[in-house]
Amino acid sequence: MLTLLLGLMLTSGCSLAHRALYFDPIRLRTPHSVYGDLVTFETARGTVYTLYARAAAGMPTVVAFHGNGEDLAREARLVDLLATKGFGVLAVEYPGFGLARGQVASEGALYDAADHALHGLYGRLHVPPSQVELLGYSLGTGVAAEMAHRGHGTRMVLLAPYTSIPAVARRLSTALSDPSILPDRYDTLVKAPDISIPTLVVHGTLDPLIPFIMGEALVAAFPRATLLALPGVDHGVLGRGRLAVLGPIEAFLSGR
Repeated sequence: MLTLLLGLMLTSGCSLAHRALYFDPIRLRTPHSVYGDLVTFETARGTVYTLYARAAAGMPTVVAFHGNGEDLAREARLVDLLATKGFGVLAVEYPGFGLARGQVASEGALYDAADHALHGLYGRLHVPPSQVELLGYSLGTGVAAEMAHRGHGTRMVLLAPYTSIPAVARRLSTALSDPSILPDRYDTLVKAPDISIPTLVVHGTLDPLIPFIMGEALVAAFPRATLLALPGVDHGVLGRGRLAVLGPIEAFLSGR
């Protein structure tokens, strides 16, 4: 979906470029989780909505950032899957998405929401930074990488990551590299050499939206990265029938 929507930018300019990059599901749903509760944090930009499940004793808390076209309600499934294994989870909603759709999305706004959620996790929810790990899917991999670049997290999982948003867009047209059309960059490849925490990159070899070679490029750029290649799998690395991949992810997050 991301590549298709970015293609529309060629004829419609900045406004549609923004809408394509921050595509919010049309249907507004309240998150429902067996293990997680809705927790909010107030900032100068507005409310940051999260879904929080407390960790079992001795287990880390995974801060999760979802993809484009998703919202916190959809993240409830991941929250429950990880919580059943004892992990704590804090799934973070973006400005402009789901319950926060009245706010304006931008690269800076997403980073600000994520940073506030992490500091709220440390302060109000009393989870030590040493027990916090990061996980991002698709669009969310850029948010997770920026949080790691700021010093958050002890481990990181990137599911179907891109090197940068302009690099994805350039696969369609060099015109999309114009910052006036696409100002938000999420340049993970540039940040990667400075991110020293253990990182697991999970990527389908047949991903039509974000090519597998981008995952390979990131693994080469991170100082401590491992690639989990999924042969024959497309962009939905945790899609129906593929939950077996959670085993290696859980093992990595547990430090095994």
